[in-house]
Amino acid sequence: MKKILKSLSVCLIIVAMLGTTAHAAQPDGVQSNSYIFKTTVSPVALANGVIEFDCGVTATGTMDMVGIEEIIFYKADGTYLDSRYYTDPGCEDMMKYNSFKHNAGIQFQGEPGQSYYAMVYFYARKGNGSGGVNMESSVVKATRQSTVGSH
Repeated sequence: MKKILKSLSVCLIIVAMLGTTAHAAQPDGVQSNSYIFKTTVSPVALANGVIEFDCGVTATGTMDMVGIEEIIFYKADGTYLDSRYYTDPGCEDMMKYNSFKHNAGIQFQGEPGQSYYAMVYFYARKGNGSGGVNMESSVVKATRQSTVGSH
């Protein structure tokens, strides 16, 4: 009886360890819920202090609305700077309608030499149901020259 209990305990520990390993190996940006399958945020330093946050969201199916509900810009030390909401004038491209996927590049004017990040709130709606996921970008340093295409 003791041998059976010991074997059962060992099996349970192995199963628990495998489950932990599988969870830890989940790729970055996978933020699953009933409406949103995957999100990504990639900051890119452009010229003259401009930072572009390339945001992408993939829904679990075709949605009435899918995209970036809000983006909030911060200094690297956590100081709030600005925010944009998809209903703000000029921000209409943050949301897409009747689609399962949306990508948008949202620019922020920073100062060369300063570092910034953003918190992005993704949103999807189908009928009367909706879901959201937030994701923080990595920190990027604004530059005078573009880092795009440089090696």
